[in-house]
Amino acid sequence: YNLSRFRSLCNNSLLFKVMSDFSSGAVCAPTAAVNLCLYWVNEDEDSYGNLKFNDSWDDSFSYFYYLMDTDDINGTSENKIAGAYQEYFMRVGLNCNANLHYHTNNGQDIVNEINNDRPVHLMLYDHYRYGNHSVLAVGYYKFEYDNYDSIYIEIADGWSHTANRYVWGMCYGSWDYVSVEV
Repeated sequence: YNLSRFRSLCNNSLLFKVMSDFSSGAVCAPTAAVNLCLYWVNEDEDSYGNLKFNDSWDDSFSYFYYLMDTDDINGTSENKIAGAYQEYFMRVGLNCNANLHYHTNNGQDIVNEINNDRPVHLMLYDHYRYGNHSVLAVGYYKFEYDNYDSIYIEIADGWSHTANRYVWGMCYGSWDYVSVEV
């Protein structure tokens, strides 16, 4: 490679929630949503402390679970996620602009969001390790070659309390994402 770039929005001291903190089954989308809120509260508790619904991450999870119409067996439909963020933020007295995007341009769209200091709700489909799964994207490694870029997205995957895992932007399967501007 000719050049590499790295960016992470969090450090290893930030501990994310895992799915088993809240429930069992297909609850990755509301867990990723809680982790996005946890990130913002950690960044600026004075401005974003209300994102911890009723001062409880359990209540935050329950409300996202409800708003996303999540089912423990079938999970969450991606078309419910952006609206759930907007409703949740409005309910706690904050504004956000959340939008569903199809595909990620081999991860480059996620890099752009991270470079704008915004974590991303990333949906993986047919991933070799995760299958169909929602995660929170918080950073990246980008390797630039002569004819292409190879991007690895740093994630809080809902199984580990730290964002210490990566998914490759050109892996088998597809990705969609929800951008959340607060």
